[in-house]
Order: sequence, then structure tokens, then C-alpha cells
Amino acid sequence: MSSVKKDALLPVEVAESLFSCIKTFTHKHDGDTLPSEQTVSESMDLAFNLLTQIKKMPRTLKVQAVWRLSELGTFPLVVLAMIPGSVTFSLACTLLGVALEDEDLLSHKIGKTLTRDEKFLSSIDTGIDQAVQGTQGALLVCQMLNNVMKTASPTMIAQLCQFGDVAKNFSVCMRIAADKLDEMDWRHPFVVADMLLYMETVPACHENLDACSVGKNCLNFFATLGRNDTIVADVLVAKVHLLHRISAIVLLWIGRQRIISGEDRALIGAAVNHVEKHDAVTNAAAKTQPNLGSIISAISDIAVDKFASYEKCKSEIEARIKDWESIEKSAMARVRSEEFKDQVKSERDQATEQLLRERYKLALREKESGNVAFKQNKYLDAVDHYRKAVAALETEFHGIVDADDVDGLLAKLFNNMAECHLKVADFSSAVDSATDGIDANPAEVKGWFRRAKGHIGLGNSANAQSDLQQVLSIQPDNNAAKDLLAQLASVE
Repeated sequence: MSSVKKDALLPVEVAESLFSCIKTFTHKHDGDTLPSEQTVSESMDLAFNLLTQIKKMPRTLKVQAVWRLSELGTFPLVVLAMIPGSVTFSLACTLLGVALEDEDLLSHKIGKTLTRDEKFLSSIDTGIDQAVQGTQGALLVCQMLNNVMKTASPTMIAQLCQFGDVAKNFSVCMRIAADKLDEMDWRHPFVVADMLLYMETVPACHENLDACSVGKNCLNFFATLGRNDTIVADVLVAKVHLLHRISAIVLLWIGRQRIISGEDRALIGAAVNHVEKHDAVTNAAAKTQPNLGSIISAISDIAVDKFASYEKCKSEIEARIKDWESIEKSAMARVRSEEFKDQVKSERDQATEQLLRERYKLALREKESGNVAFKQNKYLDAVDHYRKAVAALETEFHGIVDADDVDGLLAKLFNNMAECHLKVADFSSAVDSATDGIDANPAEVKGWFRRAKGHIGLGNSANAQSDLQQVLSIQPDNNAAKDLLAQLASVE
């Protein structure tokens, strides 16, 4: 039986394999020869598989994997794969999204490196431009960039806001959200609104935001609410998170303007009146969310030049931007600590145990499916199921599943495969499968008996007689083996 290492989930090994894949499809390798298209394609497939493993890891293992990727210099290399519209772009954005999702994953350090990279910023600018089109790839870009901002310093946020058409495209996205409230994918404006909220708290971003009419376009969102009963009810219940963010952007924008036009005041008034008509819905939504009515009322207060609510909102939003330099140092120290290493080992052991138990259960399910196919005379289908079951068992279970249970199941699978091969007169494969069954459990007579029948089919009488004698040494009263031996003897 072939085996793999216990730690199929070992984060360092997964990270190093992923780094090797990325080097292949970004053509960053030691030799002079470029990899073939097939090699690049295979590396891409493996990279997505490894990335999926990282995403599914328990948190501490994921931290260790990302830490190792950072040590290897993966993230500057990933920027080379950020070609908008390509498969590598999707992989790069997904990987960066995973790496940036949590401060203990060194997200501030990685984000800081990325926001200084001109190629990264250009790729992001192009990707956000596609967000206006509402494409799935663009959503991935926005989600990844939002993760950058979550642990970004004001300087980093300003760099992003001021680069290319980033702010302009964000503003256009909000305008489209106002025009097509009941049509578009709500995840786009939600993520964009979250990023605009960060930008609104950074004074260095204000000039860009105002030049792109961000505040005005967010205000138009409320104007739309004031015109459509059906939409406002839907927004208050299903899209309340988005509405909270847009409300806060408008509140901050109006607060720093200090002067508001009569037209804008009327738009706010219409939105407030409309929300008040839907108090029951608002209250239902507010059971688990910040009170939406209070946010709208704060906007109304700003419209009549009462700025206390603005200052409170501003301080609350600014609190989201922390001292990430210190947090980064703390995270690095934590990852290097013995306590963290012990936690990694504990989580890895737990995850590995769960994985191995699932593999054994999968083998049992595939065996049952094979048995069903066999009863339906679908012998090749049965073999396919049995092979999948065997593949699930090709690992070291380290006592998590009893070794005798594993070997016993393997013997049954190989012996069942041998019987299927006999049914279709594939005697050579029958001998091979029966041999594997014997190796797994020599005490199981079915392996010896079916190998004997395979040998007979191939004309190897001596080998068949030897196997049948082995059957009788285990089960002296096995009449089928006696009859077959008698038939062979009569032929001779």
C-alpha cells in the first residue's frame, strides 16, 4: 500500500508547493528555458488546489502558511500574475485576499509592500474599472483591495485613492448603484462603500473624492430611496449593511462641507420621510444592526447645520484605522512564539484526524457504490468506485483508524476488483488485484481463490494449483477450492 505523510495539511509544505507553482506560471525560475504551456496549465491547476487547502485550514495553520509564503517572497511575485482578464489574475487576487484577511496573517506588512508597487496599483486600477461593468473578476479585485484597506495606514489609503482612476471608478459604481438598485449585484457597491468609508476618514483623500462627486453620488442613493416604496423596503431588510455604509459616507461628507444646498437638503428630507414611513421594517432590521433610523436622523440633523452627530460618527469611523505598525510587530512576535507553534501542532493534529476519518468514510461510501454497480452487472463502473475507495485509503492513518480495519477494507476492495476483472475476462488485471488483496490480508481466502482463477484464465495451471493449496491451508473444508484442484488435476 502506498502512503503519504501524515501531515497532508502541513502548512509549510503547502505554502512551499504553492510558491513553486507561482514561480512556474510567472516564469520566475533558475533555468533559461521557459516552461511549456502544459506545464504552466498543470501548475495553475495545482496552485488553485493548494490555495483551496490554505483557505480551508484552521486559522492558526493558515497563519503559518501565509507566514511561510511571505518569507519566500511570494507576494511581490504574485503581482506579476496580476494581468486583468487572465486566469492568473483570479488566482493572484484570491491568494492576496486570503493573505490580507486578518492582521495576524501579516496583512499590514503585505499591504504596505503592495501599495508601493506600481504594477500592483495599475492592475488594481484596471480591475476596478471592470467593476463598473459588474464582472465577477472585478468583484474579486474589490474584495481583495478592501482587505488591503482594513489594515492600511492613512498614508496607504491615500496612495490608493490618488492612484489613476480608482476614486473615479468607485464614484461611478455608487452612481450605478443609485440608478439600478433593483438590478445589480449588491456585493459590488457594498465593498466599494466600505472602501470609500475608509477614504472619507483620511483628509488627504478628500480632494480626490470631491472631484469625483463621491458624496453627491452616495446622496443620490437616498434620493432613489425617496422615490420607490418597494426598493426602500427591500433595502431596509436585505441590504441594510450597504445602507449603513452609504449613510456614514454621506454623514461624513456633509459634515465636512459645513454648507449644504437646498436641493441636497430636500433629497435628504425625502429620504428621511420615506424611512419614517417604514418604521416597522427599520426596527426589525435594527434588532441585530445599528439603528438605521438614528443614522438617517443624524443625516437630517447635519442638513440643518447640527454637527455633533458628524463629529461622533467621524471619531467612530476613524477608530477603524489602528496603529498597524505596532500590530504588525505584535503579530510577527506571536507567530514566532513557542505558544503559537504548540497551537499550530494542536490544530494540525485535530485537522489531520478529521481528514483521515473523512477519508475512511469516503472509502466505505465508494465501496458501497461499487457493490451496487456490481449487482447491476456494471463491472467496470464497480472497478472505478473500488479504485476511488483504495485511493482514499492510500495514506498513513497512525492509529486514528485501526490498522486491521484499514487492511481488511483494502483486501475486500482489491478482491472485489479481482472478481470484476474475472467477470469481463481480464485475467491479468484479476491476478494483479488479487495479489494486492493478498498483500493487504493474507488470511482472506478470496484473494488466493480469485488469483487462482485468474491464473487459470491465463493458462498458468501450476500457479493456480499453488494458490488453491494456500486456500485449503486456511480453510481445509473449502469445497470450491477442492473442486477446482480436481479439475486441474484431471486436465493434466
